[in-house]
Amino acid sequence: MMKSLAVILAVMLVMSPLWAVDSDCNKRIASNTARLVNPTLPANHNAREQLPSHPTPMVIESILLVDDDGGPNNGGTYTDIQNYFTAALTTAGYSYDLCVVNWTITSPPQSGPTADSMSHYDCVIWFTGETWGYYGVDVLTANDEDHLASYLDAGGTLFLNAQDYLWASYPTAGSFTAGQFPYDYLGVASANQDMYAPPNSVAGATGGYAAGLSYTVTNPYSTATLWSDQLIPRVQKLLNADGTQNAIAVQYNGTGFRTAFSTCGVEGLVNGTYQVSAYLDAILDGFGATSVPLTHQPTVVTHYSLAQNYPNPFNPTTDIRYQLPVQGNVTLTIYNTTGQEITTLINGHQAAGTYQVTWDAGDLPSGVYFYRLTANGFQDVRRMMLVK
Repeated sequence: MMKSLAVILAVMLVMSPLWAVDSDCNKRIASNTARLVNPTLPANHNAREQLPSHPTPMVIESILLVDDDGGPNNGGTYTDIQNYFTAALTTAGYSYDLCVVNWTITSPPQSGPTADSMSHYDCVIWFTGETWGYYGVDVLTANDEDHLASYLDAGGTLFLNAQDYLWASYPTAGSFTAGQFPYDYLGVASANQDMYAPPNSVAGATGGYAAGLSYTVTNPYSTATLWSDQLIPRVQKLLNADGTQNAIAVQYNGTGFRTAFSTCGVEGLVNGTYQVSAYLDAILDGFGATSVPLTHQPTVVTHYSLAQNYPNPFNPTTDIRYQLPVQGNVTLTIYNTTGQEITTLINGHQAAGTYQVTWDAGDLPSGVYFYRLTANGFQDVRRMMLVK
């Protein structure tokens, strides 16, 4: 068995991922995404742009994923959570374009894509990760709000994952009024900020896009907290927290547009009745998705899988996710490049479902390591890198 593992590791050491480079944004992205969108603002960026309207009723055939998490991919130092969203979209079968917001310049905070850039897409999914206002109004800038308003006024759809957006932009706000972006476009009447740190679980609200879905919540950040606000909607809740009727996500149908806003992002959802991809799928279905030839019904786990650890490279902790279609005995083991066993993270019986395990390599030297999942005859090995 050890010889077989050593052969696998030797082969994996000489393998490297394929990458595509977009010169406009000077960012490296996985080659299975279409392109990066240049988020440069026009000279007259303070005025809301008048854009051609989207067709009615809404049809979601193109998606722009906006990575605004301030992580290493963006030139920042926050936790990089891009993989949580790309993996969920890929699992659900959606194609998308990727815009990576530049965080190498933080004074003033850099804004995301322009309304003109977003106008080419039926749906924008925007995530901000653990950013919280350290550099001022840096989660969504005032320019971001203006561009999103112009995009939505023209008939777009928006799924905003931004745990500390209200904290950074409206730190003293309890209630919102007409003329403010959270009220006019996200459907938030009022908020109790940082109500949960984080909630233990969430469930789809009755009448909302995610009705029937439920998930355990975990903190995905290595040095920060996933803070979630209690949101009082103008119209409709999306997700409720901890078995209560307290919403931490809302949805809103405006005049010609639709939005969903969550202060508990996709990156925090694990161990659900359905895969996390079903949550994204339910929201996009509510928006009017037609880009995937599926029925868009939530599905249970149907196959074994071992995901790439996240973040990777890492220092000193990283998360490993895997899924089991049936119950059984499971082992998850870490090895070094010589095939020596470092530690066993899981060794026992587990029910069918999706799992996440955090590995702390604080007492180990930098280098390449491997993790192997074994369950009911299934086996998979992946490579990861510790950089101190």
